[in-house]
Amino acid sequence: MSDIPRSWLMPGDACFWVAEEAETGAVLGTVAARRGGPLDQHTPVAELQACDTFSVFKLSTAREARGRGVARQLMQAVEEFAAASGGSRVTLVTGSFGAKLFYARCGYTLTAGGARGTSISEWTKELSKE
Repeated sequence: MSDIPRSWLMPGDACFWVAEEAETGAVLGTVAARRGGPLDQHTPVAELQACDTFSVFKLSTAREARGRGVARQLMQAVEEFAAASGGSRVTLVTGSFGAKLFYARCGYTLTAGGARGTSISEWTKELSKE
């Protein structure tokens, strides 16, 4: 959590979400997103402003929250944020086979790397222009 301000809440379009249990305030999940591709951490802010890609960082859900739609709601928040900020696509990198299945169900397509096993792969979703 200590690198959130440095890497994800930098100047420009970036946001960090925390899903909480309404009654207890317990953290159910988190996700961050920012303008730029997943490997663009050192791109100058002026160049990032012209980029129409947003990247997702570390979608996480608590075990007790899995299967309740929390991850899907967090991804929806990222996609809405990206679209409202002028983005045309959201991209992410993962090595988790279970995550790959989840992202495929959310409409993401494999754009680089392997779809099976634990190999690292990049996934992208084009946002509608409504």
